[in-house]
Amino acid sequence: MNLFVVLERDFFLENVYWIAALVALAFVVGFFLIDGFLGRYQLAKEKRMRDEKVYIKALGGEGNVLWKELEGSRIIVSLQDYDLLDKDKLHDYGVSGFLKMSDRLVMVVKKDPEGVYFKLFGSRP
Repeated sequence: MNLFVVLERDFFLENVYWIAALVALAFVVGFFLIDGFLGRYQLAKEKRMRDEKVYIKALGGEGNVLWKELEGSRIIVSLQDYDLLDKDKLHDYGVSGFLKMSDRLVMVVKKDPEGVYFKLFGSRP
């Protein structure tokens, strides 16, 4: 057998823990780099959509919303003109149901009501 192959095999056997630690470290660093990049990309995307006011257009624009409130899994808004409401887009954004009560609209959100509120209005309640 070649002396180099024997020395190479012995080197890896003697340093297996160091090699495993370096490989694990490389995976962890790679994960955090990818996660950080994707996180920044997602934040930039949300900021761009807030800046473009894409979500608020489904409620008829900023001028159409007179009052807003988050109560549990419900977003309660008072609108100037309810005909400007785009229910299909709001369904796409996470609103699962609507209740119209005199001068208020109650939007029921099953998953992540604070996230939907943030998407619609660009701020936390």
